[in-house]
Amino acid sequence: MDKRFRALRIIALFYQVLAWITLVGGVLAGVFAVILGVVSGREGGVSPLVAQIPLLNRAVGLVGGIVVALTVVLGGVIQFVLLYALGEAIHLGLAIERNTRETAQYIRGEPAVASPDK
Repeated sequence: MDKRFRALRIIALFYQVLAWITLVGGVLAGVFAVILGVVSGREGGVSPLVAQIPLLNRAVGLVGGIVVALTVVLGGVIQFVLLYALGEAIHLGLAIERNTRETAQYIRGEPAVASPDK
């Protein structure tokens, strides 16, 4: 059975790759927030460059950095789950279409064609 809807498969893969990039970026941003909190706690305040960035301007000291890091990582995990689920939902729709097509072919009495991905 031939694979159809190549564009949807590419879009689903794009969302799943974007989900992993978001997760890694969220974890790295969390590590950066902890480091920024420790450094700014030693210097006695946030630098003017970082003071303009929302949420990171509250990362003063180790505790502040950890709180900001947990918030950023939690946001990254939520984004990861949503993007990955969107990609899986597209794959689910494609699987339903394929199974429906195979069932219709079976009901019509047509010979089964070997699938390349099985």
